[in-house]
Amino acid sequence: MVRKFQRKFIIIATASALFVLLLAAIPINIYVYYNTVNNLHSLVTLISSSDGKLPSYDDKDEDFRAFRINKESRNEIRFFSISVSSEGKIEYLNMDRITTVSSDKAFDYANEALDIEKNPNFFKKLLSSGDREGILEKKGFVYYYKISNMDNGNSLVVFVDATSRMENVNVVKDFTIIIVLICFMVFFLLVSIMSKRVVRSFVENYEKQKMFITNAGHELKTPLAIISANTEVVEMVSGESEWTKSIKNQVERMTKLIGELITLAKADEKKNVEIVEFDFSELIQTEVDSFKTVAVQSGKTLETKIEENITIKSDKNGLREVVSVLTDNAIKYCDDEGTIKVESHKKGKKVFLSVSNTYAEGKNLDYSRFFDRFYRADESHNSEKKGYGIGLSLAEACIKGCKGKINVTYAEDTITFNVILPVQ
Repeated sequence: MVRKFQRKFIIIATASALFVLLLAAIPINIYVYYNTVNNLHSLVTLISSSDGKLPSYDDKDEDFRAFRINKESRNEIRFFSISVSSEGKIEYLNMDRITTVSSDKAFDYANEALDIEKNPNFFKKLLSSGDREGILEKKGFVYYYKISNMDNGNSLVVFVDATSRMENVNVVKDFTIIIVLICFMVFFLLVSIMSKRVVRSFVENYEKQKMFITNAGHELKTPLAIISANTEVVEMVSGESEWTKSIKNQVERMTKLIGELITLAKADEKKNVEIVEFDFSELIQTEVDSFKTVAVQSGKTLETKIEENITIKSDKNGLREVVSVLTDNAIKYCDDEGTIKVESHKKGKKVFLSVSNTYAEGKNLDYSRFFDRFYRADESHNSEKKGYGIGLSLAEACIKGCKGKINVTYAEDTITFNVILPVQ
């Protein structure tokens, strides 16, 4: 229990830290990317508005300042523009500001951009800042292009070399990923180291609680034994009466409750469980048969459908207790003249066990709490349905110890407990 709580604390704490880190890193990367694209959009728009040429600094002083370009950085802008007629012929080509692209390649890039415009794909629309803009990647270079219509009917395609800008975007992305991973690992190590201190108070209280239950349980056994012995003496002297019979029943209930409390307190302790290979089908049938008389006396029908010769290797005593608890619980909470069904079969490397009972009043119950300790679905704590909400939690602990799963469902006025066990 303590280790399980510690693991949950570490997982929740580190997951929360990772969420916060991603919450900071993702918006930063989105901002950097779209800010870069927006600047490229502004730059190609400026060049396109000047018929494919970069205007002089004095002509467009305000525009350059808006793009954060000065006289020196203006000379660093690398672009080329090409005008293509409706027949696909080159009408104008400006290669003064580029050396890495030949005239033939420029024409090919322009045609490719025009083809993308005619047949836009999802990625083009996602990356583009406008209906006629996009990003083209060629042999390690990245170009941001814009297509515009000229007065003479030709298409002007302006390409700006965005390689360095997009590399900066990737640098920011890689850097944030590294920072997130480093911070996550450091936080994980710190939480793992400090988790012992964090859960120390919980561990101490939990251990004191278990010690109190165990000690109180053993102390209560002595007075109960004396009460039981005195009751037997009274019966020997005065004979059995309604009162002595009631005392004996209550002593028996208290003794059983104390035993379950002690078992529950020790359920999370490491113990030497005997793992043996046995016939699970025979075990189920034997345990269910022991409840047939109880079911008949209460006017209920107990049916079984158990596949024969299901052999598993597990905790035999623990699974015997599980079958007993589930069957006893089904009989207690079954409708009058209702039906209890116990079914089991093997499929692949898993064994399935289901115990169900009709229960018309079970529509509004909180089935998520059925395995909580001391939870009673019957809030009135009717003494006719003897139980203290311990059995199901013990059954869950045993199933988990056997590396299995247990759950409860409700459908068509029927409660069903489903158990899945591995075949080892």
